[in-house]
Amino acid sequence: PKTESTMELNLCTTAKSAVATHHLTNKKAGWTTMNHIVEKRPGRKVMAGATTDKIENPIVYFEVQHGSEDLGRITMELFGDVAPRTAENFRCLCTGQRKGKDGKKLTFANSIFHRVIPGFIIQAGDITKANGTGGESIYGEKFADENFTIRHTTSGMLSMANAGPNTNNSQFFITLSACPHLDRKHVVFGKVLRGMEVVTRISQASTDSKDFPIRPIVIKKCGQVNKSIALYIPEEEHKEIKTTMDEEKEKEQARKKEEREEMEWFAKQAKEMEEKYKERHELMDDIDRKVWKSEKRKQKMVGVGEKMTEKEEEQEDKMKKEKGIVKKKRRLFF
Repeated sequence: PKTESTMELNLCTTAKSAVATHHLTNKKAGWTTMNHIVEKRPGRKVMAGATTDKIENPIVYFEVQHGSEDLGRITMELFGDVAPRTAENFRCLCTGQRKGKDGKKLTFANSIFHRVIPGFIIQAGDITKANGTGGESIYGEKFADENFTIRHTTSGMLSMANAGPNTNNSQFFITLSACPHLDRKHVVFGKVLRGMEVVTRISQASTDSKDFPIRPIVIKKCGQVNKSIALYIPEEEHKEIKTTMDEEKEKEQARKKEEREEMEWFAKQAKEMEEKYKERHELMDDIDRKVWKSEKRKQKMVGVGEKMTEKEEEQEDKMKKEKGIVKKKRRLFF
């Protein structure tokens, strides 16, 4: 069937693999996307998931500040037609529409460029630790390398930073020159459309011995220019992402429910303990009151008894003396 979107594949043969250069055009809208060098692989579609009449790659932007100085805007195209999962991760981090495992919004906003190597790359995207050791993707802590279709052929290429195979998260870098030694190690998923002068100014920033900028280079604002959302992600990938999100949502709801039930149980136990302690305190107060009264009574009785004993002793001494006087008198008279 005829459609308004057409694809022209020009195949050429090299020593290693067949390579396709494709042009995607839309007659109705009258626009053309960029050309990509795409490696043809067995069983792999060059344009997977292109199901709508109007298809365009997401365009995103950064507004960058160096210390207190505004450097300007970097506008980037994401290759959703080649690396849909990687492009969608970056797009969502620009729009801030997803949340992480801790419930916080995942976004590049207010994150920094933490690594600057003149003539090589500028690196950013550590949204959790801001030192190059952290990061988090919309798919979780890490996700796999999607493909190595596009090469690091020139400056302005947008590529994923990683710590080895299949360790992509939110960290990325922009090349400052051709970097062929990074091919097949890092996933290229976009390029700078406008704002290379801003990238150049970032690359000229003063750094310490660990390539960390002395004055912070901050992404003050980020977002998406065109409002298309992941048009190149195949339907099965949409389902997979949706299923993952639903599972994470269910897990989060179950966790919150468990925490709520646990808090309710603790509150109930605390209330019961409080009531028991209250009863016990009342009982102890009552016992203390009775003991106190008993002690007072006893002390009072003991005091009275001691007074009576002293009086009796005085009377007894007096009687003894009187008896002794009587006996002496009797001896005198007889």
